[in-house]
Amino acid sequence: MKTKITIIIISTMLLLANLTILHSKEVGGIPIFMYHMITDDTPKNPNSEYLYVSPENFDMQLKKMHDSGYKTITFDELSKSIEKDFKLPDKSFIITFDDGYLNNYTEAFPILKKYDYTAYIGITSKVIGDPDIYELEYFNYDQAKEMLESGVIKFTNHTYSHKDLSKLSEEEILFQITKSREDIYNNLGVYTDVLTLPFGYTSQRVQKIIKDEGYKVSMRTTGKIKPVKTKEDLLALYRITITNEHNYNNILDLINSKLK
Repeated sequence: MKTKITIIIISTMLLLANLTILHSKEVGGIPIFMYHMITDDTPKNPNSEYLYVSPENFDMQLKKMHDSGYKTITFDELSKSIEKDFKLPDKSFIITFDDGYLNNYTEAFPILKKYDYTAYIGITSKVIGDPDIYELEYFNYDQAKEMLESGVIKFTNHTYSHKDLSKLSEEEILFQITKSREDIYNNLGVYTDVLTLPFGYTSQRVQKIIKDEGYKVSMRTTGKIKPVKTKEDLLALYRITITNEHNYNNILDLINSKLK
């Protein structure tokens, strides 16, 4: 009798362990795409060539994801899934853009609507509506409001002036992550708890400040697709850089290479 009870207990423990592993894999295998510019024009800054994707290629990349059964999810849904009371679609991914370029509005926005996909755009609030030193154009808050009200786009904080937070003083870090948050709220009426780290750079000091300021999610740049098992993992998410070299035929190969 004792032997049977022991076997039952061990079997139950193994079953629970397997369920935990399966859940971790489900949450852990979420690709987060990172885009910047969607344009046919090669950037004037030669160091930025890898940051652009043509509208045609962007369309084909999303078409492949759509044809393969992938659904976009939100960071709120990803967070809920960690609590094990919210099941994500079997094939889930997240689309993000950095900086707030005008072509996100003119080119990417219509294509996202075409495939019924949602995305996040990280706003660097200092340049919204103004060209920068490389004559790159950024959308304005009226255009941002249109995207927001469509339900297709959500906005993240990409700091005030896109400085490497790991090299700043605590006072400067707080200014960068609070000024832009205030700008977004004052102009769009939304309070964001998602931070897109400039250049993907961070440190333990930066991460502590981010957490203390109430951010629930922070995103770095290129890295492997790591499991997301706890709320802490949401503060160190890696993304996949999508370039113009990726297309309908190889976008899934890129995802698979980042899962290894």
